[in-house]
Amino acid sequence: MQDSPDALQDWLLAAAVPLSVIRNDPSGDSWLPAKWRACIAASAEYREVFEQFIADELELGDSVRLADTRDIWFTARVVEATGGAKVYGAGLDPRYRNWIVTGGYALAIVMCACFALEFLGHMHGP
Repeated sequence: MQDSPDALQDWLLAAAVPLSVIRNDPSGDSWLPAKWRACIAASAEYREVFEQFIADELELGDSVRLADTRDIWFTARVVEATGGAKVYGAGLDPRYRNWIVTGGYALAIVMCACFALEFLGHMHGP
């Protein structure tokens, strides 16, 4: 099989090099086989694949490290801060609220019926 930048990328992904090794030696001198180091030195395409792999691995490692420092009490603080929020109409008698909601639904049904009758009237012609 002919070596290609894709083959280098496949090898890098399959090698599962630990992040600590990549951090200590991002050039790959200690962990990258001589064959791949020679390809990287000779070709810009190989170098681009290798540099992108290193950048992606370091970025991924940084994002995981940052995720570990998240505020574990964030959700609890949000719930606590919004717990005392006032809801409009919450103090009304439930019977009045039911009448208001029922009236809203009735108005919506009447409006839909008007539109439907207007549409059906245009379907059958003048």
